[in-house]
Amino acid sequence: MSVDITAASTADQVPAIDTDFACAACGYNLRGLSRESACPECGTPIARSLAAAPMLVWRPGFRLGVFALAAALAVLKLGEWLLLIYFRFVFRRLQINDEGVMMVFQAATLFPAALWLTRPLTLGRNDPARRRRVILISLTALFILGWSTLVTYFSYSHRATVLLLSGYALGPIAFAICIVAILGPVVDVTVAIPNPLPRIIVQAVRWLLGYALLGPALANAVVMFSRVSYIRGANQPFGMYMIDPMLRRWMANWLWFPGNRLAGPTWLAALVVLAHTFYRLSGPLIAAPGEERLPRA
Repeated sequence: MSVDITAASTADQVPAIDTDFACAACGYNLRGLSRESACPECGTPIARSLAAAPMLVWRPGFRLGVFALAAALAVLKLGEWLLLIYFRFVFRRLQINDEGVMMVFQAATLFPAALWLTRPLTLGRNDPARRRRVILISLTALFILGWSTLVTYFSYSHRATVLLLSGYALGPIAFAICIVAILGPVVDVTVAIPNPLPRIIVQAVRWLLGYALLGPALANAVVMFSRVSYIRGANQPFGMYMIDPMLRRWMANWLWFPGNRLAGPTWLAALVVLAHTFYRLSGPLIAAPGEERLPRA
């Protein structure tokens, strides 16, 4: 049984804790102790544990979200390999659009983590809930783009082809935005748990992974929209090989090659960051006196 959170804000009215309530630093049961005293096990003021009571309620759901995101990243990479193999030998005969299936699969896999990671917590500007709208909009866009490519794949009309190529161009961009946005709450809570990885490291992994995904996606969008331009005017060049050579070289040097080389290592680094965050969220919520090493916001 946990202490009533509302009672935590009226410590001056209730002199002692009358329910089972664990110290946020060491887990010692503080029942029967005065709210103005300290934990007999580690010396942490009981007032600090009471102040952390809202986070004690919030933490299990967020920890589940971190686990769901780590599982989603692993499943997405594994699913990408398996589906590509399946597409090559089976889906091609069934005439099912592999790009559309991947987009729907990505959106569905990330959705549970998005909900659990954006549960509200009062952390000021670092409240994970402030990112919920961006994450859900990007996931919805990815889902719609996936289904639109699936539906238009069977049509050979001019409009359907434009929609199909637009989906090919915008789908990977939406997915990159989803990954960057959904890792944001993990960066946010590094100020709220003791002894995590330094915030700058978590943020660097997040931005590098975003660059690894978004760089090739932007280059691919240039190619796809050039094809849209081609089908709208028969005299315009078709495909990436007819793009201006300087633009093609710039995309290769700054978007395609670096992104492709960074994607694997940064994907693995993101899994390591999530594993570390998951581990820290299972430990003490606050550091005991003399053991504090909280990163600066």
